[in-house]
Amino acid sequence: MSSVDESQHTWAGDDPVIVRATAVLAQTLGRDVESLRPGTVLGVGEEDLANVASLLEMELDIDGLYEDVDDWETVGDVLDSVHDQAA
Repeated sequence: MSSVDESQHTWAGDDPVIVRATAVLAQTLGRDVESLRPGTVLGVGEEDLANVASLLEMELDIDGLYEDVDDWETVGDVLDSVHDQAA
């Protein structure tokens, strides 16, 4: 089990956009919100990640997430993209 430095992320867990994004991510992946930490590996295929990006863009009214899908391996990667695009 690797140690992840959660301080590397530029977002805060209590940011309303991040809270909503985490809820959408949990629902889409069929996981509990509480189980999703920045270092949590997504463990899904490219098609599922594209679906996640699409749902997040619609739910959060942001664009540009689809371009980041190839770089998503962890929950933190997704939330970093959300934070960057929502800013």
